[in-house]
Order: sequence, then C-alpha cells, then structure tokens
Amino acid sequence: MNLLTNKGFSSHEASIFLGMLDAQSSMEAQIASSLFFRKKLAACQEPPTDLITAIISKLIECLDREHTEVQLNASWAITNLACGSRQDTHRIVNLGGVIALKRLAENSTGEIRDQVLWALGNLAADCEKCRNCVRASGMLAILINCLESTPYIQIQPRKIAIWCLVNILRTGMSNIPMNDVVRLLRVLHYTISNYQTEEIISDGIWCVAYLMDNGNVEVERINALFEQDGLADEIVQYLKNSSPRILAGALRSIGNVITGTDEQTTRMLNNGEVLKDLKNFMESDQPQISRECIWILSNIAAGTEDHVSSLFAVNGMIEGIFRLCKDSSAKKRKEAFWVIVNALTGAGEDVYDHLLSGGVGHVLVQIIDENSDAALIERTLHTIHSSLFSRPDSRQYTVAIFQRVGLVKRLYKIATAHESTLLNINSEVAKNILRNFFDIIPEQGKELVQTSGIPSLTEPIVVKVKRTEH
Repeated sequence: MNLLTNKGFSSHEASIFLGMLDAQSSMEAQIASSLFFRKKLAACQEPPTDLITAIISKLIECLDREHTEVQLNASWAITNLACGSRQDTHRIVNLGGVIALKRLAENSTGEIRDQVLWALGNLAADCEKCRNCVRASGMLAILINCLESTPYIQIQPRKIAIWCLVNILRTGMSNIPMNDVVRLLRVLHYTISNYQTEEIISDGIWCVAYLMDNGNVEVERINALFEQDGLADEIVQYLKNSSPRILAGALRSIGNVITGTDEQTTRMLNNGEVLKDLKNFMESDQPQISRECIWILSNIAAGTEDHVSSLFAVNGMIEGIFRLCKDSSAKKRKEAFWVIVNALTGAGEDVYDHLLSGGVGHVLVQIIDENSDAALIERTLHTIHSSLFSRPDSRQYTVAIFQRVGLVKRLYKIATAHESTLLNINSEVAKNILRNFFDIIPEQGKELVQTSGIPSLTEPIVVKVKRTEH
C-alpha cells in the first residue's frame, strides 16, 4: 500500500513514520517519513491529536539535520502547520520552532531558505505573540540581507521574502536601528519600482506603511523616507492604481507620514496631486478607502494655516466634507467631524468664514447630539471656545450663528450634565463658553439664566494634535 496517497492520517501510520524520523534512522527512512508529513499536511489533513506535539517536535529537530531534503520537507510541513489552527502555531513557537527556523535561514540557500521564510511569515501572521517571537529572534536582519542579495532579485524568492517582511512589520515595529530602516526603505523602493505583480507591490507598499506607523516612529524615520530619492513620489503615484490593496497601502503610507511634523506634512503634500486624489477617493464606495482618506484629511486639517488653506482650495473639498458629515456610516461621519473641528481651529479668516457660512454650526450641533466620542466632543468644545476668543472680528457673527442653530442649548446641557453622563467631562469648558460669550450662568436643574455686565474672557487651551489611530 502506498501510504503517501492514503487519504487517512491515522495514529497508527503517523506513529510508524514518526519513528522513522528519529535521528538514528537511515537517511532514506528520514527522507521518506519527512516527505510523508509534508504531503499529508499539504493536503490539509489534520494530524492525530494525540501525536501532534510529538510530530511538531520531531519536525523541528529535522531542521537541524544535515540532509537538505529532510530540511526542506520538515520546513514545508511546518509551513503548512503554521497556517492551520492557532493551537498548532503556538505549539511550533513554544517548542522552539522560530529559533530553529531562523538558524536554518542563516545557514541555507535557495529553495530551503525560501521555504523557511514562508514558514516564518505564516507564524508572524498568526497573532501578536507569534509575531513578537519572530521579531525577537533577529530574523529581520536576515531578511534584509536576503533582499539585498542577487538571488532575491528573482520574482518568486522576492515575493516570499517581502510577504514574510510585511507580516513581521505588521502593526508597526519600533526597535529597528536607523541603519536598518534606511536599508529597508532602499530595498522596498527598488521592489515597488521594479516589479509588476500586484502581490509584491501591495506587500512592499504596506511594508513602507508599517515602517512609517507614527506610534512607533521617530522623526528621523520619516525623514529617511524622503531621503530615499523618489520613494515618496512613487507611493503617491500608486494612488492612481486600480488595486484596492495597493491603493489602501499607499493611503496608509501617506497618512502615517502626515501624522509627523508640519514640515513632513508639507513635503508629502508637495508630491504629485495628493490633495486632489484624496478628494476623489474620500467619498469612495469602498469603506476602507473612504475612511482612510478622511482620516488623512483630518490630520492635514490639524496642521498649519497653510495646510488648511491648501486643503480647502481643492475644488469641491468643503462641500464633500459637509456631505460626509451626513453619511449613513457613523465611522465616516466621525472622521468628517474631525476634519471640520480641526480645520475650524487652524483656518485663516477666509476659510473660517466659508465654513461658518457653509453650515459648520449645524455640524457642531450634530457632533454633540450624536455623543459618539468623548475625545471628539472635548476637542469640539475647545474649538468653539477658540473660535470665539481668538477671532474678535468674527465674534458677533459667530455668536449669532451658534445661537441660531441651537448650539447654546447643547452647551447648556453639557454644562449641567450629571456625573454619570459621557458629556460631563467637558462641563467646565462648556460653562466657560456660556459665561464668557453668551452671558449665561449654567445651573443644574434650571432654565437658561442671563447675566448682566461684560463677560471676562478666559484664553482657551487649544493644542492641535494629529491622530495616529482611526
């Protein structure tokens, strides 16, 4: 009977081949048994539960054997186990599989090393624990060396290496030496510029996006991207790509750079027609694309007065943002609210007047009524205070608009809210606005009460902060 074609994966036959995997067995027996497990697992057949730990342990041992065929079969079998259940993936990690695979990656070439990278990519893709284990092994340095070497110019090896890299970098990685960041950006620039397959390009761009993740990035890391001549422009060009995953990666890369300093934001906006492209995509029927665009716009709006002016100089931008404030998607609305609130704080007089006459008062009322995000409401209140305090020439008009749309009633509700409500955390700011600009003393349980005399103005605390999470 040919056991390699037998569809069953019984404990009996698994035990036989497991015994043949022993280091004392003949090389022929080790090759045959490692091939058995490779074939069975490639066919997505579950190993016997009573032997799974022993099988994984023995396959990991095989990675250190001297025969290349045994190493290849074992790494292939582990690759397939690592794309199975989380329990099996954790068994591989807990039994020392990551270190053994990393050791083999250092000491092998060609098909074996490619298979090892595939296995490690599967492990890193499983969960945060596994990803951190792969990172801690020092595998990133080996990957960089691979990607800089001649064999990895070929499409298939590069595809595997870039795929492994994107899984290691996923969610951002902080502790990468700057020299390695520069080397990574160089190989990634080469990758997205010289390969035509969607998978390689999308994984390469997402690698850039994760490297630029602001939660893990120093100013120097974003500067390194700009110092890689042509890379920023190349990423911007991919905003015109038809692949949703490539487009999403380009947007995230641009968005993460824009969460950097104002100078870095300016440099990114100077590449191509970024703002026009963002305007075109912000109302996309693909939720991820639309939200990504609006998040980027909100961070541009949190920049300098010039950034806000450039943003709203794009034809149709203001109207589009106002439409998104009425979108059926709560997530899209929230991102659009952030654009409005941030822009209102930093806008020059012309843009401020345009926003005010265009219906921004109604949007501020809507933000408070929806009561969906405490940070957004708090920022909204500080923006209202700043608009009234810092723009004396427009104050009378602003007060009239805010009164007409019913914003004063919402502020009073916040100022007199009970401690159990979400809005209560903002009550002091609301009280200051009412006292200073509307001659109102808020009293819990009472109707609006007007004060007499001229209000004393308290300078608002307004800190413009870009958001790295959305």
